[in-house]
Amino acid sequence: MQLAERSHSEVESIFVLLVLVGVFLAAFIAFFTVKHALKVEKELLNERNELQKALSEIKTLSGLFPICASCKKIRDDKGYWNQIELYIRDHSEAKFTHSICPPCAEKLYDHLLKEGE
Repeated sequence: MQLAERSHSEVESIFVLLVLVGVFLAAFIAFFTVKHALKVEKELLNERNELQKALSEIKTLSGLFPICASCKKIRDDKGYWNQIELYIRDHSEAKFTHSICPPCAEKLYDHLLKEGE
């Protein structure tokens, strides 16, 4: 009888030990799963914030623009006529550099070139 009780006690001890090991493993897995999920969530939140920031910085032009057929100035919403460069600069992220195309250079400065000959 003592042997049977001893075996039963040992089985109970082993069972309790296995349950404790299972609980420990479950807690260990849950901890690292939650830790990983929080890391991924933080990364996604950072990416979302970066995308929202980029989206808020984007300016696009769309629609119809009343433009002078002669001087190419654009009329704004207040009725003022603006140089096209200023209008686009104020309503987008575009920047301009200036140069003169060959036909305009000839038209504007041909007399200077002919004087030098």
